[in-house]
Amino acid sequence: MTWQIRHLWQKLRGERKTSRGARLRHDKEAAETASRLKSELLATMSHEIRTPMNAVLGMTDLLRLTDLTRKQLGYLQTIQSSGDMLLSLLDNTLDYTRLEAGGIELQMQEFDVADLLERVLQIMGYQAYSKGLELIADFPLAPQLRVTADIDRLRQILVNLVSNAIRYSDEGVIVVELTSEDKMQGTSRLRFSVTDQGAGISKELQERLLTPFESLDVHAQNTQLGSGLGLTICKRLVENMGGDIGVTSVPGEGTSVWFTVPAESIVRLPPKGGAGENVFENERALVVDSKPVAAEIICHYLDDWGLDSAMAKDATSALSQLDTEGEASYSVVVIDRDLVDDDGLFLARQIRSRRVTAELPIILLTSIARPLEVGEISLVGNIRCVSKPVLPSELRH
Repeated sequence: MTWQIRHLWQKLRGERKTSRGARLRHDKEAAETASRLKSELLATMSHEIRTPMNAVLGMTDLLRLTDLTRKQLGYLQTIQSSGDMLLSLLDNTLDYTRLEAGGIELQMQEFDVADLLERVLQIMGYQAYSKGLELIADFPLAPQLRVTADIDRLRQILVNLVSNAIRYSDEGVIVVELTSEDKMQGTSRLRFSVTDQGAGISKELQERLLTPFESLDVHAQNTQLGSGLGLTICKRLVENMGGDIGVTSVPGEGTSVWFTVPAESIVRLPPKGGAGENVFENERALVVDSKPVAAEIICHYLDDWGLDSAMAKDATSALSQLDTEGEASYSVVVIDRDLVDDDGLFLARQIRSRRVTAELPIILLTSIARPLEVGEISLVGNIRCVSKPVLPSELRH
């Protein structure tokens, strides 16, 4: 009797285990099916919506070429920017579904890191400067770096991070920074960061920042909240590359989003610009810029090229330094057009009007969103303009 009871108990327990295992398999298959259907739906909808959106944006481009009043042009710009944001959302949604399905493969190729950063500045420059922000890259690597990695995905990550910084900043400087840590056997770990001077994010919100579909209201007046997908995609891409990503922020002071990725085949190249390495030896430059962060980065460039650089924060202090040290003290003056209390072009005219500095070469940094007229430049004479965001290769040239 005892044997029969024991046998019956073991049979019941075995059936219970089999039933529980079947339920687990069924639940797993149902979850996988739901995930696949969701990804297929999102991918299909993204493609379907993109077709009419491209037509809408194409028509706005054509409409822009017609005679429009100022008010109509303002309406058109709103349509254009809203359409661009929608396309960006569709791209992010498509990438997210591909990443979930493991469908994005890294395309490794050799490239110049400085070219990557300059391309990001070119892509995001107008968006930043049309909002009154300063965008600049700081990569204190005098020799250029040539590495092997997925340049397209790195560009996508950086553009996403810069776009977020622009969205959540109302003023100040956005800095894209690169440092490199050399490893063994010809490999290196590149560290990129995008730092803004915006509203900042509390510690509680920082933990949610890399969560899918989380769009944080970090600024009470900010109405341009994103989908919350951009940073999640960045996180997945960085992890696919074998790197790390993180956020550091202080409310009221700004936010820095950083990521590291491994890179191979590190090659150091001579500086670009069509001039020899020692061409700037014993030369001095005066950088006039009201924004200390931007001024320091411009000085980094000049110092890396062998110039001895000094800074002035406004027209008054710049003229004072030039008067005190004399014309022969400086080889060139680099002036930001958008000085806080002065017009950089006015300072250039002041320099030209003084006998001791009348022939001093001037480089004027002008916003890509507010270019100078040809006549304004010719009135000063012996002046060259470099558009902001400043590309180091163009400034060196």
